[in-house]
Amino acid sequence: MKRTRRTVARGRLSLRSRLLAGLITVTALFLIVMGVVTTIVLGNYDQSQFDNELVLTTHIKLSDVAALQSGYAAAYINVPSRSVGVLSQPSASATELQGFLQYLLATGQARAFFSAAQHPAQTLFVISQPGEPRMTAVWRAVTAREAQHSNGLLPRGGASWSSGAWTARWAMRTAA
Repeated sequence: MKRTRRTVARGRLSLRSRLLAGLITVTALFLIVMGVVTTIVLGNYDQSQFDNELVLTTHIKLSDVAALQSGYAAAYINVPSRSVGVLSQPSASATELQGFLQYLLATGQARAFFSAAQHPAQTLFVISQPGEPRMTAVWRAVTAREAQHSNGLLPRGGASWSSGAWTARWAMRTAA
């Protein structure tokens, strides 16, 4: 019995080559899918962690506001005296936050904006202005006593304060 050897036509891959190419393709697809899933999961985790830190930051003492890490900005709003000021280090987000709070005062929307009906205290919400990035925000009331012990950060007479980051803003104010 004579054994004949099959010759491979030019341009056609052997079975071993085709199996290897298939294995590489399946592995590449698996790695791409895992990369996309990892990016989505870590992105959601990072946003969730940022939101939690933002809410936790509402519990810090006012005297520690100036030491907020970069990316956060803090400002106060006092609706009765119609005053707004920055509490944290100067930054683009602090300027933007101050401008937003001044806009609320100028248009008479500050009381309604910081009401339980629109934006309850210590609850995350989104601030969106035309031409500006969307910001996550949270606010809390600052008592007159806490304002007195703020090492001069807040003016006397119970002010409101707000704080935020470039990708998040949060507003805090005292009860009038």
